[in-house]
Amino acid sequence: AMKGNDASHDAAHVWRVRDLALSLASEEGLSSDPDSMEIVELAALLHDIGDYKYLRDPSEEKAVENFLTEEGVEENKKSKILKIINGMGKLLKLTFITCVVLTFTSSSIEIDILSSSNMGK
Repeated sequence: AMKGNDASHDAAHVWRVRDLALSLASEEGLSSDPDSMEIVELAALLHDIGDYKYLRDPSEEKAVENFLTEEGVEENKKSKILKIINGMGKLLKLTFITCVVLTFTSSSIEIDILSSSNMGK
């Protein structure tokens, strides 16, 4: 889905974000909950798919949701993954200061983790 976009969002970027997100999740104590770790991992791997900057067609906006449904991801996990990705997208559209404030006051530690790992590209 991301093929043909700028090199800053290539497979290496996705793996860096994933690795950093899982590391931060462990540091935050989520490693004792396999479901949370899976949510963080999937959100990290899928975070740029459907990103407004890379959409070529409006139908691509639902690519992540459709993929998760096709893969049989539980509805509860799917909604959390989508919340993280959508929340992160909103954070990254705002000013840096606003991102920092929202990150530290966010109601979802998974959003915080993924946002932090993506900013550390």
